Amino acid sequence: MDPRSTLTLETAPGAETDLVREAKAGSPVAFARLVERWKRPLYALLWKMTSRHDLAEELAQEAFVRFWRSLASFDEALPVYPWLRRIAINLAINQHESASHRASPAPDELLDGATDGYSHRRTRTPPEELEGRERERRILGALETLSPERRAVLTLRAFEGLSYEEIARTMECSIGTVMSRLFRARMDLRERLCELGEALAPGEAE
Repeated sequence: MDPRSTLTLETAPGAETDLVREAKAGSPVAFARLVERWKRPLYALLWKMTSRHDLAEELAQEAFVRFWRSLASFDEALPVYPWLRRIAINLAINQHESASHRASPAPDELLDGATDGYSHRRTRTPPEELEGRERERRILGALETLSPERRAVLTLRAFEGLSYEEIARTMECSIGTVMSRLFRARMDLRERLCELGEALAPGEAE
């Protein structure tokens, strides 16, 4: 048995690189492990972008399909999630929805543990976690009113914690464009929340 098959992505140095290498060589097991590692963070991102459980799942599946097709040209030394995130963001922006499509809440089990692997936030107590989730859902409702591009930059900044440079690379635009979209997105979000009788807390959506 190949010793690499026993590696754990969260603990073993270079485990993801090894899995990408195996997947590029045609191993469906290695690719399945990559999918298992990143499916929840990718779903969480897409749900924040679409507010629809079914569409988030559909786009996440499509993102993995496109990743599989692009494996031959993927640099195995690079981390996988940023590449998946770029695919997912583009899919979400290009997805045109009619006004009749309504938001559908994401099942908690699909969001539990759905971190991107790069965030380092303080662990919240259960009451704080509940309050935080409820507030996050209200903010996500307000996000629905933003244009796809503005929603994308705000999601990447506020929820994914990306820098302006990382957002620019993800969305394939200039840093100036990112800053402009982010400024307008924050203004639009504050206006919408004000209409709902809410306000952004200091540092929120920054």
